[in-house]
Amino acid sequence: MPKSLSPTSATVLYKGRYTVRVEYGSSFPNAMPECFLEDSGLRFKNGTRVSEMGCSHEYHLLAPSDGRAQICHGRSSAWRPNNSLASVFVKAFMWLEAYENHLKTGHSLDQYLKTQAS
Repeated sequence: MPKSLSPTSATVLYKGRYTVRVEYGSSFPNAMPECFLEDSGLRFKNGTRVSEMGCSHEYHLLAPSDGRAQICHGRSSAWRPNNSLASVFVKAFMWLEAYENHLKTGHSLDQYLKTQAS
């Protein structure tokens, strides 16, 4: 799995076609990082660009940034300093698996992903 790491982000290519970038600030690991899909051309089954969906509980997305879809990987109130970047990537890979199932079935991603408890 090709990957890169910089002082403020880490990137992984998943399944050879999805680039996932996790960005974090100087307060990491105390502050939760953000997770983005770098490919702005990804579309849902209905043709809507993933990056244009905006915040969506059904699709586990947060507000996009710089034309990139932001994956919701958990509640910021549940983030703990002992959480790792690897755990964020795992959540992103789960999102991508749900996305691929959505493309086959048309069901929203919340049919495949659980919402984190409050």
